[in-house]
Amino acid sequence: MKHGKNLGLTRLAIIVIVSTFSLTNLLSQEIPARRGVQVVSPEIADNNTVTFNLYSADAQSVVLNGSWMG
Repeated sequence: MKHGKNLGLTRLAIIVIVSTFSLTNLLSQEIPARRGVQVVSPEIADNNTVTFNLYSADAQSVVLNGSWMG
């Protein structure tokens, strides 16, 4: 009788542990980011000019730095 009771407690303990880890993994997954404005950048025109498109709801100004050959 004692052996059967221990087996039941062991099964219960295993179920609780597995459930806890499963729930932890489920809750720790990242929530997918909402899709905002889709920006295509850079755009290269037929005359070889390049246009960089940026989107920021809070931007007051944009600074572009770089090196160009020529």
